[in-house]
Amino acid sequence: MAEQTRTLLRLGGRPIEILPNGVNVDHFQPRAEIAEEAGLIIFVGTLCEKKGVRQLVQAMPQIAKAVPTAHLWLIGRDSLDPDSGVSFSQQLTSLIPEWLKDRIKFCGPVVHPSLPELLARAEVLVYPSHMESIGIAPIEGLAMGKALVIGNKGPAPEVVEHGVSGLLCDPFSPSSIAAAVIQLMRDRALRRQMGERARSRAVELFCLEKVADRNEAFYRRCLS
Repeated sequence: MAEQTRTLLRLGGRPIEILPNGVNVDHFQPRAEIAEEAGLIIFVGTLCEKKGVRQLVQAMPQIAKAVPTAHLWLIGRDSLDPDSGVSFSQQLTSLIPEWLKDRIKFCGPVVHPSLPELLARAEVLVYPSHMESIGIAPIEGLAMGKALVIGNKGPAPEVVEHGVSGLLCDPFSPSSIAAAVIQLMRDRALRRQMGERARSRAVELFCLEKVADRNEAFYRRCLS
């Protein structure tokens, strides 16, 4: 499993080693003292087009009809359309049916140290990015021991093993996002199983100290 983050790509005859981002797995860890909130889905990231938040909001009617307790928190700073001057949160609000508006909450940015306490309350974390590097937020979600739904573009399969430590979805498809979220929300045992594997994966592959050691070893090899 560890080899997935050390895959050697090739640029001509030159190998390129992939070194992932790391997270503090002591700060981001399961919080047994904090109860999960029934039906709570959390997204963390900038509210902008490339993060797939529009498709997540569009998926919510299908999710809410299948899971009556489902509600969504969007955590992160807003962005502004430079042409229209309209914020992305305003654009998203216009897509939400009236009956669903009190079940989608725009939380704004939160200070990083308080994030684990919020994530601990979620049943499912969703990161449906259209394009991404190896993002920090999904790795923090793994470290929290949460079941994740993540867009299948870019390096996402290096973060989550589909069906093992989370579920991959098509981030351009609200139906694909909804199907993955519904599957997890309807199956508590599956959420727990994937959450445990997610935590193990975070500790094994994305622990800050291990990633730092790997980076140091890489640069020492370059120098030698």
